[in-house]
Amino acid sequence: MILSAMRWVTFLLLLLTVAVESVRAKSLVEVEPTAWALAPRGPFLASVYNPRMAALEIRGGSDEEESEEEDESDDDAEAEGGVDLSAVIDKAASVTQSTIVPATKKAALTVYKWTKKLTLTSYGMMQRAIQAAMEADDTEVDGDDEEEEASVVQKIVSTVQRMIKAAFTFPETEDDEEEGEVSDDGSDFEEEEAVEANVEDEVEAEEAVVEKPKKEKKTKEKKKKQEKDVPTKPTDFGTYLATQYGVDDSRTAEAPGSTVLGGSLATAMQEARAQARLLVVFIPSEKPKKGKESKEAIAIESILSAEVGEAANEKARNGEDTGSFLFWSAKVGSSEATTAMKRLKAKPKSSKGGKCPVLMVVYPAMVVDSSTGQSKIVPKVLGQHHCNPPPASSAMSNWLGSLRKRHGKQYMAMQTVLKELQYFKERKEGYLDSAKSDKERQKREAEEEAKRLAAEKAEEERLEALATRRKELKESLPEEPEGNDVKKIALRFADGKSAQRRFRPDQPVVDIFNWVDAHFELEREKVVLTTLNGKQTLEWEGAEQTLEDAGLGKNTGFRVTVKEDSKEDDKADDDDDSESS
Repeated sequence: MILSAMRWVTFLLLLLTVAVESVRAKSLVEVEPTAWALAPRGPFLASVYNPRMAALEIRGGSDEEESEEEDESDDDAEAEGGVDLSAVIDKAASVTQSTIVPATKKAALTVYKWTKKLTLTSYGMMQRAIQAAMEADDTEVDGDDEEEEASVVQKIVSTVQRMIKAAFTFPETEDDEEEGEVSDDGSDFEEEEAVEANVEDEVEAEEAVVEKPKKEKKTKEKKKKQEKDVPTKPTDFGTYLATQYGVDDSRTAEAPGSTVLGGSLATAMQEARAQARLLVVFIPSEKPKKGKESKEAIAIESILSAEVGEAANEKARNGEDTGSFLFWSAKVGSSEATTAMKRLKAKPKSSKGGKCPVLMVVYPAMVVDSSTGQSKIVPKVLGQHHCNPPPASSAMSNWLGSLRKRHGKQYMAMQTVLKELQYFKERKEGYLDSAKSDKERQKREAEEEAKRLAAEKAEEERLEALATRRKELKESLPEEPEGNDVKKIALRFADGKSAQRRFRPDQPVVDIFNWVDAHFELEREKVVLTTLNGKQTLEWEGAEQTLEDAGLGKNTGFRVTVKEDSKEDDKADDDDDSESS
């Protein structure tokens, strides 16, 4: 069947190629007829592109003979009232472009649709058959007595029968087909529908340019319908369940109600464990059907009700802020639902009205894996509802309340672990902050130590330079002169010491400062000489003048003081400010 469809597709593609090349031939012949006519091609395409050239090739001849025959044929046509061949070719090209090309494209699109539908149907049959085999395997591993009674041949025959029955059991409604036999969320099928819509739009635009506004309106309506049909991925899986099963989702931002998680069961258990809540697992057993209220719809309506939401968010224990329950669900027949059914060892109970959905409460227990030594979360079923019939909102709220009271130890264990994790996180954050402050302190101390060492080294170098300079000053200082014209300079220091020395009148005042620096180890740059009456003051700056020019008498006495270092004063001020702060 597939090979037959492929042959039809190949034939139609050949027709489409001929039609497109016919249109191109017409445009190229108008531009350069000679070069196009002489282009190498097969007899069949040559007859389409240039019938006159095909006739010439069939009977043989050259271009000159062909031109002579054209002249003769034109003369005969004018004489006998024949048909103009160029007009016939133009007419054929026009008909090909306006009729054959759109019809061929439509036929190709139809074949594409049927081929795709056949492929999707085959894939769906295979998927249903595999799923039926897995379900058969689940049902056959229930008890030891049944395994002993059933032989291997009977199991194989039973499995094959279930697979054939499931493969040829097609969905009853269009919604089941759109729901996605190819993928769980139906995204692949919907993307292909969008591609089909785009192809159809292109074909319709080429068929009639006059009806463009009408076609655009039709295209917009189709896109709106597609956007409406495509199920957007809800942040809460309860929105998806309500949409699929036709249930009103009464939850609002002011009254959020119960939270329904999607995805895998393992992720949901981790989330429930992180919030110190029990996990309510709901797995539908049947797909939604139009015009029929199912047990799944009743259960979903109860789960999304405000009453059940209050019960789920009620505090599990006094003095705690965490709620009681989280909900998790999955699509019927999906890989997540199949994995959860196996892991929880759950089976949908059958009744006269069909299978019942699975509704159970699971405790996400934390255990240590003996093989790896690492902790992991495993589900432990605490209770299961028969769902025959499914509980109403008040009954489900009472059921959850009784489970909350009954399993207080599990809540206490989860909350204890949650508190310990919180304490550990706080201790870790405190430790990190302390380590950070220690690093900053160590860095600051290291910088201060480096500055101190640098200052000590600079001070040592300065003192060495001073010692060297004083030695040189002692050696270079002239001896005391003798005579009546000498000037006697007397010094009185702050510690009570005194000294005197004779100088010539033409000696510079600098020699007095050098004498003080060399013999009394006072830096000459910091020395201040003040007369005993306080009328005259001499400093190192401006000491180039002579004693005579400075107006010093024969006997002059000076009081010696030392200026304070401005840098040391600034440092002392900074230390005082830091201590006061």
